[in-house]
Amino acid sequence: MLSYLNLAYAYKGIRNYELSIKNIDEVLKLDPNNSLAYSYLASDYFYLNKFDKMLESAKKSIELEPNYIGGYYNAGLACVKLLSYKEAVDYFKKVVELNPRYADAHYYLAISYRTIGDNNSVQEECKKLRQLNKDAWADYILGIRRYRQSEGFPLGF
Repeated sequence: MLSYLNLAYAYKGIRNYELSIKNIDEVLKLDPNNSLAYSYLASDYFYLNKFDKMLESAKKSIELEPNYIGGYYNAGLACVKLLSYKEAVDYFKKVVELNPRYADAHYYLAISYRTIGDNNSVQEECKKLRQLNKDAWADYILGIRRYRQSEGFPLGF
C-alpha cells in the first residue's frame, strides 16, 4: 500500500495526475479509510480542474480524520474554485483554528470574506497576514488590485 502512495506522490511530482489517481485508487481498494489517500486525491483533482471531485475527496478525508488540516484546506480551496465562498470560510476557519500560523488559509479567508462582503473580517485577516507573512500580504493586495482593474474599479481602495 505504501508503494502505491509513493508512486502517486512521484507521479504528482511530474504532473501526471491521472497516474497518481490510479495509484491512489489502488490504495483505497486496500484501505478505504485512508484519509491521506483522499487528501492526495483531492489535490490531484485540483490540478485537473475537477473541483466537485476535489471537494468530495476532501470531505471524505475530513470525515476519516477530523483534525487533519490538509482535508480542510483542500475543501476550502475547492469551494473557492466553485465560487462557494461562504462554505470556503467555514473550512478555512477550521484550518486556522488548527494552525493559526497557516498564512495561505488566512489569505483565502480574506479573499472569501471580501467576496461575501464581510469587510470587518477582511481587515482582521489582513492584519494576521501582515504579521505572519509579508509575501502573502503582498499577494493579497496584488490579487485585489487585479480584480478591481478587471471589474473597472479605480486602483485605490
